[in-house]
Amino acid sequence: MWQNTDFSARLFFRNNLVEIGFFCGRLLDKLNKRTFARWQARKKKMRKTALKDIGKQEVPAAASAATARVLLVDDHAVVRQGLKQILQEAFPQQKYGEAGDFNQALALLQKQKWDLLVLDLTLPGPSGLDLLKEMRMQGLKVPTLVLSVHSEEQYAIRALRGGAAGYLCKSAAPQEFVGAVERILGGHCYLSATVTERLAQAVRGPRNKVGLERLSDRELEVLRLIGMGRSVKQIGEQLNLSVKTISTYRARLLVKLEVDTTAHLMRYAMDEGLVE
Repeated sequence: MWQNTDFSARLFFRNNLVEIGFFCGRLLDKLNKRTFARWQARKKKMRKTALKDIGKQEVPAAASAATARVLLVDDHAVVRQGLKQILQEAFPQQKYGEAGDFNQALALLQKQKWDLLVLDLTLPGPSGLDLLKEMRMQGLKVPTLVLSVHSEEQYAIRALRGGAAGYLCKSAAPQEFVGAVERILGGHCYLSATVTERLAQAVRGPRNKVGLERLSDRELEVLRLIGMGRSVKQIGEQLNLSVKTISTYRARLLVKLEVDTTAHLMRYAMDEGLVE
């Protein structure tokens, strides 16, 4: 009896194999469509939740920029006042400090906590690059935007290597200055197209350094002061270095730049735009 039943079942499945396959296919198709629909609904719900969460999040750049403590370092009071006015229009609740030279700036950096340092490279006495070095030595980690009259080609890479988060020429529009401040306060770097290209060239591979690229930061500063017509003694007093040390720097400059006299160094500095 059981044998007959088993045989009949096998015979039924064999004769109706196409119909059974079609039925199973339709059943699987329905199951797949239901599963896909559920997955789509779940995905849509997750997307809405994610967007809602993003909407609740604060934007670090805007939030920190609105109430940031900014230290402005420039040897010209009128420049500091102008920068402050630009920032106050964009961020009315920001707090500001001012310094006119290396020592004043360092004292304020040591005494108070700052969210941003806006730094001019050309200061009486030690330069802005010197301040960046001193900050790094003392562990004073303050995001720094260098704002200078000097061209990006000559100083931007040096400033970035010194620890600055951005470099901007003083000829830039106020909107660009505000944008750079906002970006740096948001935890990013600010690089113009010129600086980006220079960095790309440096990464592409080693190449022979020419001209001002061969100079150290101190040698570049001495060359700039020579270009301004300062004597060895005056340069030594400004940089707090001995006359002998400045004379050594001058000798190195003559060799590296392949010129013969101090007058040639002055002309070189002016031609390269190191003198304001």
